[in-house]
Amino acid sequence: SSQIKYDDAFDFLTYELSFIEEDISPGYGLFISFQEDLFLLKLELAYRKTAQRFKYVNYQVYDDLRPKTTISETHSLVIPLLSGFSFQELQVSAGPVFDFVVGRNISFQDIEDLEQRHRDLRTGLCINMSYSIAQLQVELIYEKRFHGVGEQLYYRGEQKAFQTSTSYIGIGLAYLIRFN
Repeated sequence: SSQIKYDDAFDFLTYELSFIEEDISPGYGLFISFQEDLFLLKLELAYRKTAQRFKYVNYQVYDDLRPKTTISETHSLVIPLLSGFSFQELQVSAGPVFDFVVGRNISFQDIEDLEQRHRDLRTGLCINMSYSIAQLQVELIYEKRFHGVGEQLYYRGEQKAFQTSTSYIGIGLAYLIRFN
């Protein structure tokens, strides 16, 4: 896990935050792909729910220094735009992924001087390998996120994010409808 420590103007420790993990719920989506000889272009639209779990201690409340847990949930529409190559049933593609945030909860409400400035668009890189068997397609997906964990956190006006970014590895299953 990663940690951030916040102090006051006199360098007294006031808060300590730890990033524990990020959970990703199964996503649902549609994709359309165009293929010309070996070249492949694929556009996808998917829904994704992520939950980042944090633990924090408020050192300003001396009679209760037990760690508390909070979960930051994000609901997004994810749009990967992939291009690559198709070798019969095997497809290999890569490209940018755009993550449009459509909803989120507010966490860390009881931490004084901690502000959250969320971005509604996050980006990354997606690499996809898929194999088709009749009307079914099995995918192996790697996604590297360009935003950091907790980059929305500002303490006393200064950004105080974790030095961690996330990457995802996923498996997808699709039913193909072919238009020829």
